[in-house]
Amino acid sequence: MSGMEWRPDQRKGHSRRSGDDIGERVATMEARLEGVEKKIDEIDGKLDKTDGAIVRLHTRIDELNGKLLEFSNSVHERVSEVIQDVERSIDDHCKDEEKILDAKLSAISTQLDHIATEGKARGDEAHERQKILVRVLIGIATAAAPVLGYLGAKLFDSLPKVILLLDKLEKLQ
Repeated sequence: MSGMEWRPDQRKGHSRRSGDDIGERVATMEARLEGVEKKIDEIDGKLDKTDGAIVRLHTRIDELNGKLLEFSNSVHERVSEVIQDVERSIDDHCKDEEKILDAKLSAISTQLDHIATEGKARGDEAHERQKILVRVLIGIATAAAPVLGYLGAKLFDSLPKVILLLDKLEKLQ
């Protein structure tokens, strides 16, 4: 008797398995394998969605960077316009009013420095948030891949045990 042949004394009350029983088990295993393949396809779909979300996020970050650049350019243009306006005013007024205009120019310059400092602080803050967000997304993507691989490996490793348990359950019923 070969090692692969079924012997009646291997299990109490059971005789050799018929070809139909083996065929049913093979069909059951194939159905379960198809279920596992569907789960893998679902996981792949979720990974594709995550990749799409990351691409959309990068696009949004690029849009925000563009808006920050526009804001910076508009502030620069406005500052240049204000300076030119003040210079024209100084040239047009008499020397007595020059001291008053110098004081106003100093106040405007102080305000513009404050605006520029605030704009730079906001830009720096947005840039730092962008860096953090990119790090978080990279961390999520990096963490998701091994976890999904681990879960897939565990599923495949435990598949024979599950099949044996189901077989025992069928026999008990």
